[in-house]
Amino acid sequence: MHWKQKQFATPVAAFASTLPAPPTHVELQPIDYFYAMFGQESIRLLMDQSNLYSVQKDPNKPVHVTEMKMNRFI
Repeated sequence: MHWKQKQFATPVAAFASTLPAPPTHVELQPIDYFYAMFGQESIRLLMDQSNLYSVQKDPNKPVHVTEMKMNRFI
């Protein structure tokens, strides 16, 4: 077998149909992306662990973090 050097012709790609448009994420807020990756359970875990830490750090002044406060923080 002998290889021959010749000009490469780029093949034309023919598609059977059109692709749908990519989704737009204009309506999503940053917190929506957080929930998509971590879920609501992460908020509760962060809340519980923050409250536990505050009691361990100073039992006389617990912080009392709520889910609403954690959501605002994030």
